[in-house]
Amino acid sequence: MLNKSKNGILFISILFFLLIGVLIGVFRTILGNPFWIAGEHYQYLVQTTSNQTLINLVYNYVVNILPQTIYLMPLILGVFSIIFFSKIAKKYLNTDLEYYTSLILFLTLPAFILSHIALSSLSLLLILSLLIVENYPKQNFLFYVYVFILSLFFPILTILVLPAFIYFAFKDKSFVVISSATIALSYLILFFLKLPLEYVWFSLPQTNEIFAFFGGKFGYTILLLIFGITYLYSEFSKTSSVSNSFIIFYFILSFFNTQLRCIMIFVFIFFASKSISELINKKWSADILKYGAILLICCILFFSLSTAIQDTITQTPTKNHVDALKYLNFIHSNLKEGTLLTNPEYNSFIEYYSGVEPYVITDEKKYLPETIFYSRQYSKIAELLIQENIKFILIDSQMTSGSIWANDREDLLFVIKYSDNFKEIYSKNGIKIYYFDAD
Repeated sequence: MLNKSKNGILFISILFFLLIGVLIGVFRTILGNPFWIAGEHYQYLVQTTSNQTLINLVYNYVVNILPQTIYLMPLILGVFSIIFFSKIAKKYLNTDLEYYTSLILFLTLPAFILSHIALSSLSLLLILSLLIVENYPKQNFLFYVYVFILSLFFPILTILVLPAFIYFAFKDKSFVVISSATIALSYLILFFLKLPLEYVWFSLPQTNEIFAFFGGKFGYTILLLIFGITYLYSEFSKTSSVSNSFIIFYFILSFFNTQLRCIMIFVFIFFASKSISELINKKWSADILKYGAILLICCILFFSLSTAIQDTITQTPTKNHVDALKYLNFIHSNLKEGTLLTNPEYNSFIEYYSGVEPYVITDEKKYLPETIFYSRQYSKIAELLIQENIKFILIDSQMTSGSIWANDREDLLFVIKYSDNFKEIYSKNGIKIYYFDAD
């Protein structure tokens, strides 16, 4: 049975999280990189107001009133997430080993670390989801409050999980009615406020986004996949219940929705914890095999965590990006105003350091950057740049070595090289900025 008193372990877990969060920032600073990695928190620093969802507006307002919260809020949300996760683990897990395993998996998860080293909407998503799960058995007033808040901030997600809500409480008609009414009320409020629900409902799955071992920031780790699916398979072989079918359905659906994937990752922690515990507790023909399995699991965890930390330390923006953008900030007032086109992953910090707005991809024009990047027709490229008022193009070595192009002689790069309308205004440390002048 699970020993409910785990305050010492909980304190160590919180300390470990805070240490990792601070060390990542310290090591980035030592390398000369900004303390914070690329992320939505940069838009709160410049108070971006375009294309805002409700969570963006709230974060912007809080940061404007109390600027220090942008540094403290991620860590505070992370601490509370650990506390609530621990409470849920005590409630739903059966043994000490399962509890310890779940905490280790939780704390070493790249998705958890990346959601809490800078201000992120996903950190709020996690803590609201944990609060809903904790209060679900009680179905008290707080439960409906958390569902209401989640629906306001993440309306698409609540619509996706509503069928599961209805199924698991089908016999309780009042619960179904109140839950549905709560979500409907949140949608009504968003409608009257004329706020967009979300930017994207679904996106086509990409391997490098779904799986953490292929570089996905919010992807499934190899341990979660192996042991989570093993647990699901064993449960499904015992009984093919509707609840197991729901889990499999949402697991597949999570490939297409990042928010849902973050929720399913934490669901899989509980499955993997049970599966790992069963593996360790089973009778082994030789103890050395048991210890070898434990060592292998620990090595995979260490490798996953260390890789995530290393990638985060060297993640954009780097010192070189900051130097280039600050130079652009210094000279751009002498040039015609326009937006800057670059790797969309860099958009979050472009305006903060350069004062120039990045070109934002909308649903209607989501393929336009690709059309520009992968074309060799100057007339077509020039027409699009003029139409979208794109005056600056930033290209770094990462973009020319795989992320956009395979080398520096392809497509747009070829056109830039042989066209006098593209003026190179910055070139240093593998980063180039071009100014497009159609005149």
